[in-house]
Amino acid sequence: MFLLHTLFILITIYLASALLAETIFTSKIEKKLPIAVRIGLGYFLSLFYFVSAWLFLSIRQAWVFGLIL
Repeated sequence: MFLLHTLFILITIYLASALLAETIFTSKIEKKLPIAVRIGLGYFLSLFYFVSAWLFLSIRQAWVFGLIL
């Protein structure tokens, strides 16, 4: 059961990073980057947002501002 939950969490993080990358990196030059690089950058941006938000906001405010963005 632990393995299934871990797999679900990793898939969710991957899909969220891919969605973020596809919505942010839209120029022709950015589209030429390999998909793994774009997803990695999307993951880094989401990680950076939540780490920064955690330092300065409550987690509830971080989720609200994240959904607004």
